Amino acid sequence: MQRSARWALCGVVAGLMSATQAAAQPRPPVRPTPARPGATQPARPGTGPAAQVTPAAQVVETPPPPPPPPPPPPPPPPPPLRVAVTAGVNGQFTPLTCGGGDATAPVLTTVASQLAAEPNTLGIDAGDLLGAAAVSRFVVEHDAAGLAAAVHAAGLRALAVGHRDLSSDRAAFVAGSRALNDRGVPHVLSNLHCEGAGASLCSVVRDAGDAPVILDHPSGRVAVVALVSPETLSGIAPDRRAGLTLDPLADALPREVRRARAAGATRVVVTLDPTYHHELDEALSLGGAFEPGEGPDVLVVQDLPSGITSMEASRSGVQVVSTRWGGAVVLEPGAARVARPARSGDAPEAVTQFVTGARQWLCDTYGRPLAGGRLESGIDRDQFAGLYLDVLRDRAEAEVAIINRSAVRNPSGLFPISGGITPLTVAAALPFADEVRRITVTGAVLKAFATASRASGFYLRGVTTEGGVKVNGRPIDDAQQYTVVTTGFIAEGGDGGIGAQVSGARFGTSTPQEVFTAWLDQPRSGNILTAPNNPAEHTRWVFRANADLAFSSTTINGNPLSAGALRFDDPQLSRAQSINLRFDGAVRFDADHPVYTWDNEVRLRYGRASQIASPSVDVPNPPSTGFIENLDLVTYNTAATLRWFRNHREWYMPLPTFLGYVETELNGPPTPRQPDFHHVLVRPTVGFRFELLERMTLNITGGLNWAEVLGPQDVAANKPQFAIVTTLQARTGTLFTIGTRALEGGFSIDYTLADPGNLNGQTFRGSGRLSLPLFRPLALTLGYDIFARRDENRDWGVGHDTTIGLRYSFTSAFQTF
Repeated sequence: MQRSARWALCGVVAGLMSATQAAAQPRPPVRPTPARPGATQPARPGTGPAAQVTPAAQVVETPPPPPPPPPPPPPPPPPPLRVAVTAGVNGQFTPLTCGGGDATAPVLTTVASQLAAEPNTLGIDAGDLLGAAAVSRFVVEHDAAGLAAAVHAAGLRALAVGHRDLSSDRAAFVAGSRALNDRGVPHVLSNLHCEGAGASLCSVVRDAGDAPVILDHPSGRVAVVALVSPETLSGIAPDRRAGLTLDPLADALPREVRRARAAGATRVVVTLDPTYHHELDEALSLGGAFEPGEGPDVLVVQDLPSGITSMEASRSGVQVVSTRWGGAVVLEPGAARVARPARSGDAPEAVTQFVTGARQWLCDTYGRPLAGGRLESGIDRDQFAGLYLDVLRDRAEAEVAIINRSAVRNPSGLFPISGGITPLTVAAALPFADEVRRITVTGAVLKAFATASRASGFYLRGVTTEGGVKVNGRPIDDAQQYTVVTTGFIAEGGDGGIGAQVSGARFGTSTPQEVFTAWLDQPRSGNILTAPNNPAEHTRWVFRANADLAFSSTTINGNPLSAGALRFDDPQLSRAQSINLRFDGAVRFDADHPVYTWDNEVRLRYGRASQIASPSVDVPNPPSTGFIENLDLVTYNTAATLRWFRNHREWYMPLPTFLGYVETELNGPPTPRQPDFHHVLVRPTVGFRFELLERMTLNITGGLNWAEVLGPQDVAANKPQFAIVTTLQARTGTLFTIGTRALEGGFSIDYTLADPGNLNGQTFRGSGRLSLPLFRPLALTLGYDIFARRDENRDWGVGHDTTIGLRYSFTSAFQTF
């Protein structure tokens, strides 16, 4: 028994060892055999009850793992970015005509219909949606919420601020922008800073201090960046630009693109209101300043030259796209065709209802024809501007009216105006509220302005440049002052202003529009385009006064007579000692009328001299002559000319003229005449005038020459004689400029033939002056006068006077109305 037990124990141990080794050896998989019905599975060796004592010997079968699930399909790619950018709305929310007939659809309706035809696009306005339009102000004051609802219904998600928005009525813009913000349509100007008077603007605009504007769209998160050139602030009225600062574009554009991407934007759309006259160069320069892939997705630019749709900036590859004025352009960055015009569809009903209601309200409120504004025929923008300026000249009694062309708007459907002018048409054409300024400028400043290339940006009334610069048909005088009526914006240098040396003040308390509307509301008949008072049809008086003073002194010391001769024989030391004083004054008062001219001049020349002759053997100590009179002459010239060729005159067309000349003296001659009498000459003549040049005239006249009216009977010239007089005159004017100083000059030549065929007395008078301004009103002058006379049996007697001195001058003009 014990032996049997030992053998049994050994067998168990051996079995366990065999099982352990077998478990350590890899075995081929065992394919299970399915049991047949009613059959029992035969027992295998080692699987009986005795073998089940130790669990280690059991083999566990694990089922294979299930196959992994298939990966989910990739999400569909986001749709391409499509942006519809509108431009040129500028407050054109309703038609500007009232009464029957179909009105031209306003721009708001046009852009709303185009946005409606472009589904799945992001609507952005490139600037000036409210703009500088009186209709914007009216509509905002009437129903700002309704306007905001219509803009939202049109499909616009963000609005850039443009330079016309900045120049608009500030209170109206703030109210309108606040209503748009309430509708979730923000105004954006990403390089704007405000302080002081400008704070109200930044309170409603997403400016440089605010987070970027990012719009959610199926194509991703789209940032909207809006920039306006800082140079545009100079073209905005001072009260509207006060407190506003615009960052330089070269700094603001890359900064705002980086900020937008850092805020989570996947696409960046930039609108640009560039510098005037530098739009294309500026856009390409800004777009090309980026490294490839770092710039905005698209740069949308206002006011690019006509014909440009899109282009690619060099180096960066940034797409530069032009806006479409009065409509929308659809952008697809990265597509083969980046930009195309938007399609046309039907505007949403909310937009058409708003437009219809706003038009009805405007026509009821502002559409009444003014009593004096009825038109015989339609007028265009230039005719309207001419009438406007003529009215300002009439009301302010100014000779010239000037306004910048951009102040007179041409919204769609306004011009030509027919039937009559209404308060609505005045407000639509003249949206900028300003003040009337009556200023004075010199002729030189006005001429420089009128002949400059920038004058094409202004409307001028009363100044023409064909055939020389003229003011109301009269040659301009550089030294004269002219009255000009304009706006405060121009008077303070807006759009470059008129020029330096401008002075003046506000005229009245009304705005230019109120002055114009009040004039139009006065009943009148006939053609209203010719109704305002025209200064060219009235007399202009010019008053001039000048006084020349010349002084010269010669003093000799240390050259006495010694041993019958002067110590020194030099001419500078052997001449006589003298003191000379001379005065030459003239007063002119001239009348210039379209039918006639009347020129008058009174001139006084007076001189005194004191002389001590050089010592000689006969007179070693010559006495002083004392101050004696060596010039004493008073003259009066008058000329009246009839202008019977009013519409067109050539130099060879004679104009009837009357010349009068009077010559006398204050005290008589230095030595008594034999016999003694007071000199008085009177010479009235009539004839013709030829206007050779703008300032030069030739007179040929005949009449009486009474040389010595007060002469006694034994003086031959005491009887009037028939005379022929020829006069050539060049009125004083600018000859040329030296630096900033204008050298002025003029002359008069007079030849008289008295008692022809008998005495044949000839008299020649000539006078000329050159004047170089030192500082107003003083000038350095050089004058020359000549008088020559001969009779039939005697030679010529000639006298010359040459003077150098200082001139004090005064000029004033008065235009009658």
